[in-house]
Amino acid sequence: MSAMSGDDHEQHREKVRDRQKDAAAGEGPALMRIAVTSQNFRTVTGHAGRCRRFIIYEVKPDGTFAEVDRLDLPKDMSIHEHPMEAPHPLDSVHHVLTNGCGPGFVNKMEMRGVQVHLTDIEDPASAVGELITRLMGRTLH
Repeated sequence: MSAMSGDDHEQHREKVRDRQKDAAAGEGPALMRIAVTSQNFRTVTGHAGRCRRFIIYEVKPDGTFAEVDRLDLPKDMSIHEHPMEAPHPLDSVHHVLTNGCGPGFVNKMEMRGVQVHLTDIEDPASAVGELITRLMGRTLH
C-alpha cells in the first residue's frame, strides 16, 4: 500500500464525503446509513478490520430505520486488505457498528469519513436502535 500525503488524505476525504452525499441523495431528506459487522448475518460480530459481511441500515430523520442491503465482500475487500486510496462499498455509510475492532480499523474508517461505534448488543437491529438513540440524544418510539 502506498503512503498518502496530507493533501492526498484531504482529497480522499472530500471524495468520500461526495460519495456519502450521492448515496443519500435519493427521494426526500438525506438518510443516515449504518453498516453493522455481521460475519453470519444474524449477530453483531467483531474483528471489524477483517469482516467481509455487513448489514446496511438506512435511518430516516425521524429515527425510524430499516435494513436496506447486505454486503458479502471478497477477502481482498476487507478494510484490512483493501488499499486506502481505492473506493470501497463502506464509503457510502456514515457509521460502522461492531462488537470489536483495533485502532487501525478506526483510523482507516475515520480517513474514509466514517465513525466507528462499539456495542455488546448481539441483535443487529437492537444495536442500531440503541446507536440511533445515542446519536440523536433522545428515546425513539
